[in-house]
This record gives sequence, C-alpha cells and structure tokens, in this order.
Amino acid sequence: MVIEEPRPKKRKTIITWIIIITCLVIFLITLGSDGVTVDMKIAYEYGFSVDNFGKSYTLLTAAFLHGDWLHIIGNMYFLYVFGDDAEDTMGRITFVVFYLFCAVFASAFFGLVTLVTANITGNFALLAEPAVGASGAIFGVLAAYAIFFPKRLLVIPGWGKVPAKFYLIIYAIMETVAIFTGPLDNVAHSAHVGGFIAGVIFVYIFKRLNNPQYQIVKLGKS
Repeated sequence: MVIEEPRPKKRKTIITWIIIITCLVIFLITLGSDGVTVDMKIAYEYGFSVDNFGKSYTLLTAAFLHGDWLHIIGNMYFLYVFGDDAEDTMGRITFVVFYLFCAVFASAFFGLVTLVTANITGNFALLAEPAVGASGAIFGVLAAYAIFFPKRLLVIPGWGKVPAKFYLIIYAIMETVAIFTGPLDNVAHSAHVGGFIAGVIFVYIFKRLNNPQYQIVKLGKS
C-alpha cells in the first residue's frame, strides 16, 4: 500500500467518489453464490476478452466488474489515493472522459496482447478468458499523477518517503516486465500497461491544450 501526504484542493472530490461507489455497488450486485467472488457467468458476459470483441460494450463494462473482495478493495484504495488529485487538476468533466478513455484503451490493449500471446504460444484458450477490474483505468490515473505531481512524496510503509514519479514509473515498469512472465498470477498486467500508456497520451494532449493553466497548477502544487 501507499499513503499520500494531504494537500489543499481547488474543488471538492465528486467524480472519484461516484466511481468508487458505483464499482462497490456493482460488485455487490454481481457477487456469486459464495459471496466472495464475482458470478462467472457475468464475468464472461460483461468482462472483456478477445472472444467478446464483438460486444463492444465490454471494453467499458469490464472496468466496473471485480473478481473478489481483495480485488475491489485494492483498486478502490488506489483510486481513492490518486483519483482526487487527477480530478482536481483536470476538472470533473475532463476527468470523466479521461477515466473512460483509459478504461477502454486498457481493455483493447489487453485484447491485443492476448491475441498475440495466443498465436505465439498456441494457447487459444486465452482468447476466452475475460479481464475484469478498474485497474487499467486506475493505472491511467497513476500516470496522470506521476506527470502532474512528480515531486509529491508518497509514504511507502517499511520504506519511507518516495517521490511519486519514481514510485509510479517503477510500478509501471514492473507491470510491463510481468507481461512477459506469462499468466502465472491471474492478473491482466497488459491491461495495466495499456491504461498507463493511455494516461500518458491523454495527459500529454491535456497539457498541450491547457498549457498556461497547467503550468500554474504544476508550479504551485508539485
């Protein structure tokens, strides 16, 4: 886990909380009979897989499903820590567009990597395996945070304080490396990397379009 040092904000956090609450409600609704993991029928119907590519809505719906309690708690914690600052910097409407863009891009990138992997390994069963979770979109949020607040200190229990840019970039590199280790941990690492790439692309465009305003935010809040 990581702890962020608090800072004053220009506006109240609304969108981030709406996303968190929405994900929690959907998780409770989609729980299987064991009360611990998602109903697999729902995961295969609304999660994103290469086989589900014809169902374009799964590119987005996958980001609102979660596999189990640990999955939802971990994702929502990271969104809680980093989402409010990205929302505060971009503005609420832009943040919504940003978050959804990262979610869709992450799913598409996962599909592309899965398709390539299946063809290289001959394991075409991978094409039916769905990815679920908000982590792809959240990695986009992490990318935005690293760019907007590179010098912000994050507290890593057991390690101390680390500048945000180092923590988040190393995290992204680790996820990239994990893609090539194979599906050993049942985690869609490629979706994480896709989300991070999407975040970098979106924030780069955002900065170019809002350069004067962004510079004020950067210098005052880094």
